[in-house]
Amino acid sequence: VSTGRNRIRKCKIYFYLEDDTIQVVEPEYKNSGIPQGTLICRQRIPLPPPNQERFYNIFHFNINHQVVLFSRTFTVTNCDTFTRDFLRRQGVLLNAPAEAPADPYCSLRQQPLRPYERHDTLRQFLDHDGKVLRFYCLWDDTESAFGERRELVLHYFLSDDTIEILEVVPPNSGRDAPPRFLQRSRLPKNHQKNNQNNPNLKDQQEDDFYQDCDLTVGGELNVWGRRVILTDCDDFTKHYYRSKYGIETRTSPPRPVPPYNGFGSEEDSLSSCRGLLPKPPRKDFHKFMENDRVLNFLAKMATTDPVDQERLFHVSYHLCDDTISVFERPQKNSGVIGGKFLLRCRVKKPGQDLFKSELSEYFTAPDLYVGATLCLGGRSFRILEADEFTLNYMQQRADEVRSQASVFRARAGPGPDAGRGPRPPPEEPLRAVPPPGPGVHTPRPREVSPRCHRPAPPRAAPRRPAPPRAAPRRPAPPHAAPRRHRGVSAGIKIQFQTETSHHDL
Repeated sequence: VSTGRNRIRKCKIYFYLEDDTIQVVEPEYKNSGIPQGTLICRQRIPLPPPNQERFYNIFHFNINHQVVLFSRTFTVTNCDTFTRDFLRRQGVLLNAPAEAPADPYCSLRQQPLRPYERHDTLRQFLDHDGKVLRFYCLWDDTESAFGERRELVLHYFLSDDTIEILEVVPPNSGRDAPPRFLQRSRLPKNHQKNNQNNPNLKDQQEDDFYQDCDLTVGGELNVWGRRVILTDCDDFTKHYYRSKYGIETRTSPPRPVPPYNGFGSEEDSLSSCRGLLPKPPRKDFHKFMENDRVLNFLAKMATTDPVDQERLFHVSYHLCDDTISVFERPQKNSGVIGGKFLLRCRVKKPGQDLFKSELSEYFTAPDLYVGATLCLGGRSFRILEADEFTLNYMQQRADEVRSQASVFRARAGPGPDAGRGPRPPPEEPLRAVPPPGPGVHTPRPREVSPRCHRPAPPRAAPRRPAPPRAAPRRPAPPHAAPRRHRGVSAGIKIQFQTETSHHDL
């Protein structure tokens, strides 16, 4: 074995017994970059000084022993079976074989130039093409001159482990919106170390780059010398880390929202807290197009007032925007003016605070069913009946209606009729009285107006339209001499008048 400056070269030494000549041969390795083959031709080699007058013989060689051939040091590590038996017969005590040390240059060349090619990149691309992890980041640049905090969006592409960073530029910030804060590429963890040791990013190890396991909410990234903090992520990223690593991704605490101030609706007031230019709340257009139907119910007031107990109301629930309208059916001699009782609007559920930060809960379709009690416009209504379409709609969604009914009963508790026994049967409806027989005089009841207690004047019978008058007959003209007219029509007229006059005569 020859030891050089930074190389260890493996050679074979041949000793010819017939004339004590020595030959050194190095096996050829492909693309070694050095001349190989026969290093020392077959010849007798003198001993190193000061014994240069003598030559090497078979007794100068032994295992794990160094020899100097023309100023090159060779370490004998082992021998073949014939050489071992021959030296033993000559009475030479052989040492134990030694292992040849590894050449650092050959070990470096045996490693692949691009370690990431060992991974199945095609399989990774086919499995994760189109899947992107999204993180919301913050870069605090306040330490530099005219620096500020900048919001960033980081995209991690699972198909090739590349990272892309976009900057969120708010309006009227005075800065231009660049297309990308960081172009899509692999991001090294320590850019200074990589640039000093190996400026070529393709020859670096896999552990030198950021991977999906290195990205966590609340962690930090070194983006080419910039300290970037991951603050939040989207739902797909949370599901990915939960399914692959079993990690529940932490999210940043939401910003506190001030309570409702009473001006406008709660949605409008909340939009003014999210930006300087408030936007009107967006309506669900798809819901409006798919559920353009109305649920109709018949209800009565749940009260002890005998006058209000007889009042009938039509409750309409609009599925397109979850609004409710109440209309009172007018009744004669009731003393109450019917008409619109509650305009179409969304109705909040009772028992909620007015000035609070959270949005209020409104009545929805499962809250309306036969037997439910609703608080609409400060009055309690009990639903009695529903039309055929409403009954079919509730039957298709029986599970939702049952769950809402159980929640309502649990909140309401036992009713006033609990423990009183079964309710009496409902009264029979009034039947039509047959007309009296001939010769029996029955007084006709007076009609009383609900607004004033004066008797209504009798209605006059409508007048029958007169038949159209016939047009008066035109008197016959006196007998006169016929006129002469040009053309055929004149001749016919003359002949007709002539015949008439002939018969008259």
